[in-house]
Amino acid sequence: MEEHQTPVTDLAGKLEDLTLKRVDTKCNFKLVTSDISKKSCPGIADTNEKYERLMELTEAALRERQDFVQVSSEGEARDLLASQPSASIHVTNATRAASDAELMMGNVHTEEFIRDMKERTASIRDGDDEFLYDSTPAEDDPYDSGITVVPRVPSGIDGVKAVFICGDISAGWSEDTELAARTGAASLIDCAQDVFAGRYANGFVLARPPSHHAVGNADLARNGSQKNMPLGFCHLNSIASAVANLRANSPNLRVCIFDFDVHPGNGNEDTFWNDPSVLTISIHEEGIWPGEGTGRPEYVGGPNAVGSVVNFPIPEGGGDSEYYYVVRDHVIPHITRFAPDIIFIAAGYDALAGDAYADQELTPDWYGWCIAE
Repeated sequence: MEEHQTPVTDLAGKLEDLTLKRVDTKCNFKLVTSDISKKSCPGIADTNEKYERLMELTEAALRERQDFVQVSSEGEARDLLASQPSASIHVTNATRAASDAELMMGNVHTEEFIRDMKERTASIRDGDDEFLYDSTPAEDDPYDSGITVVPRVPSGIDGVKAVFICGDISAGWSEDTELAARTGAASLIDCAQDVFAGRYANGFVLARPPSHHAVGNADLARNGSQKNMPLGFCHLNSIASAVANLRANSPNLRVCIFDFDVHPGNGNEDTFWNDPSVLTISIHEEGIWPGEGTGRPEYVGGPNAVGSVVNFPIPEGGGDSEYYYVVRDHVIPHITRFAPDIIFIAAGYDALAGDAYADQELTPDWYGWCIAE
């Protein structure tokens, strides 16, 4: 693309969210990480252990970069940027949690959704042995299981006593999961606003739990999406919240959400299904979880937004070449024609060769090329 663009992302199959915006002069970068992310525990013990270790390794690598000035808070970042407006800054431990009002902005999360999330947090915090809920997925969803009993099990993480694990929606939660999700959402809201205002050229939020499967408004859930519950490790939709909060001051904003996680970006697609000012693009493994009903190429958007949803299912075993041609010949032209004011990238890296949850064969070279483009 002919202009510089800016990322804010979630990482590694399940760490998410990114923003790109046109800028003419600045090339500085905002990076955000947080300690609470490592306690999010959105899966079974083995999964939590793997992703905690991944977060630790990634953060260690990021801290060694000499091109970033490291600060411990958003306040320090603002002060530093005031004196060094071209600085690239790494906020090493974001702590601000998104408020209910921020999450409900634009009705992307409802009061009912947030109430249910708080009830799940209270149940695990109070030491309940099990949690019962009425599974209410979208119409015709194959995961409809009625009343479900969720057991309390070990978390796999030091300092986190236990989690509730719900296998039918591939999600779990500890007493820290809600705070981790709110912190990730707030980090993306703040980062997107900083990038859009021109304070940074690019931004990257490394956060757990991820967010691209979550639909925070039950009326918007379609096909395999879940109503008023987490789905696929995702508890809040951070990108939806960041978009809604930007629109509070820029109601005519044109937004692109590009999702290269190996799984379909059903949460963002559903949330903005009938919104012509948001282009959602998902490139993912064909037929992968959450099922055949999500991420289909014939899904093109609602009656008021035909053409605003684009899905590229890639057959199992797809590698750099297949993904390269789809992005070069289709994704980039779609984005160019749409001419967004800002781009968010739901950046899961689980299409990498060898990932336990998928069957694709991408290498780090493809990700480097894709984000550079």
